[in-house]
Amino acid sequence: MIKTAVYAYWAKPFLEKESYSNFERKNDLLVSLRLSVEQSRKFFDKIVFYGDHEAIAQICNVVKFDEVYDDVEELNEKNIPSYFYSLPKVVACEKMKEPFVLIENDFYLWDIPKSSNFFEAPLIVEDFHETPIEFYDEIDRMQEKEMATRPRWYRLAKKGKFSIPQKGIYGGNDIKFINEHALEVMRLIDNEINLEIFQSEENEKLFKNTHLIYDLWYCGAKIDSTQTPSFALRDSDIKYTHLYAEKKNDPEVSIKLYERVRKDLPDFMKKIDADGNGVYDPVENYDYFIEPTPGIPNIEIGKKKLTFVMALMNRKHQIEKTLIKNLEDNWEDREDVEFVLMDVSSKDGFREWLQEQKLDKYTKSGYLRCFETDVIDTWHASIGKNTATHQAHGRIVVTLDCDNFTGFRGGKFVIEHFEKHNYNCVMHQFDWNPKNGNFGRIAITKNKFDEIGGYDQSLLPMGYQDWDIIKRAEATGCKYINPVDAEYNQAITNEGGKELSMANTIDAHKKMGWTEMNRINKLKCHHNLYRNKHKANEGYYGIRSNIRRILDQE
Repeated sequence: MIKTAVYAYWAKPFLEKESYSNFERKNDLLVSLRLSVEQSRKFFDKIVFYGDHEAIAQICNVVKFDEVYDDVEELNEKNIPSYFYSLPKVVACEKMKEPFVLIENDFYLWDIPKSSNFFEAPLIVEDFHETPIEFYDEIDRMQEKEMATRPRWYRLAKKGKFSIPQKGIYGGNDIKFINEHALEVMRLIDNEINLEIFQSEENEKLFKNTHLIYDLWYCGAKIDSTQTPSFALRDSDIKYTHLYAEKKNDPEVSIKLYERVRKDLPDFMKKIDADGNGVYDPVENYDYFIEPTPGIPNIEIGKKKLTFVMALMNRKHQIEKTLIKNLEDNWEDREDVEFVLMDVSSKDGFREWLQEQKLDKYTKSGYLRCFETDVIDTWHASIGKNTATHQAHGRIVVTLDCDNFTGFRGGKFVIEHFEKHNYNCVMHQFDWNPKNGNFGRIAITKNKFDEIGGYDQSLLPMGYQDWDIIKRAEATGCKYINPVDAEYNQAITNEGGKELSMANTIDAHKKMGWTEMNRINKLKCHHNLYRNKHKANEGYYGIRSNIRRILDQE
């Protein structure tokens, strides 16, 4: 009688590829696995987890198991090739000594009818399918390289086609069959002759399916030759969902996963977020800042054609290299161009540095207007950019990171492109080299900015906010243009990379990292687009009260 469900995860190989069991986002893995475990608890008395040390660190603070074992760490110790991703399940199947089913982290059991003989089945698989032709090609290569195999191996390969199991769920009451098969698989892989071949990079493409051949094809051969009774969920009345690898990162599928969780387990996401483990529901809004004073109107467009808006926190070492240069490069066009500088709670001496500069030439004419606020003390890209843009008078607003150079008469360059497109465009001066630091150089009319509510402040503090506003602008009629003239999209080298940008965020977001935040924000962006939600922040964006104008007035 099966009373135990087992999960297994080998995290280290995926971490090296910035992936999480083929999920793009760690967030998705945690939510998916916790949902799967919560569902499994409805049908099993005990839930067991096998992982390597990295997997246990990633998972076990968020998902609770009755027993946790680190036996999968032996794969790291033996230097097993990382592309043998099925092996943690093999390790678990070798170690278990009681009836069980092993469930993948993207497999969800919804209902097992009382009439089902699932719990008494000798062997359980998700489904059977034909052996892929490439498996036989690899078996031929094994023979060419005289690799170690099991008795009757090549005779089985020549026998003809037979069905092999799909193991989204696998296990049963026949522990002897399951243990012995798992032991044979491990012996085939860590055999001294075979392992040396697998560890060679030149052989990775030749034997990329071999771990599946050992596990699935050989298992199918045994089931076929011994006529072992098998329970296939696909042919049963059990209700389940299995997210296959190619579907895991489809934004629409991911959104449906979160929506299913919210519908079927209404307290689930509230609970997982309240645990304080940095797991987020991208379908939910996170209001990091809402302007507390209502009714402050959008600042009207003036006579200027364009405003460069700069928002910063603790970036003195960068803006002291770019500010004067940018002001001088556009001075000739000061009747049409202005600059807005918004400091957000800098503590690195920037404010003192700014006061020491001789900026009267720029500030008295209104060509440069400077502001500061201390309303928030950690960086949030959308809030910072929105707060600066709110102060703009120009018909066009350009978000200019403080490490960017406009280029000589760079404002005029942007204006000419907008005039060419009748001001119905969103202009992205990104040269498609992410190391060049110009990704955030986005120009849009202020009317359109107001219409779509600016940058989305419900996103996590960093990542994907630029694509999000571009996509919402496109969805509301703007044409995306991407002039990549090198003269107008230069930036100083950002020595700290994303870590420098992350330095002013809270510890939970530092721990999550820019890549994960970017991926979660991307999913949230797509969720909004699917719902035709193109206006962010209900149209009321940025910090509007408690803003101080500094330096000379107009």
